[in-house]
Amino acid sequence: MSSRRSVLEQAALDTAKAWADSRIDELRAEGREVAGGWPGTLSEARHFVRASLVRKGVSFVTHDELEQAARATYARARSTWLANAESEDDASRDGEGLDERPLA
Repeated sequence: MSSRRSVLEQAALDTAKAWADSRIDELRAEGREVAGGWPGTLSEARHFVRASLVRKGVSFVTHDELEQAARATYARARSTWLANAESEDDASRDGEGLDERPLA
């Protein structure tokens, strides 16, 4: 694997983790649950991964490189979000699978 490719892949992974963790932390700080679908967009993924690459010293990326990194960032952030949403949902159920959260 080329050094450039590994930098792009690592930037995508690092960006995804930071992005998902940030969104999760924001919700929890507001006392809200991590629930539902991933609230991020591919446009945001492009922005965040581009900024991450600049910080890593990669000032020029091709359109294809950016798209691939952004899609990897989005997919990883989404899967991190969904894993956290599922674990919070599971934690609110009792041993028989019944939801113990109040209705109102």
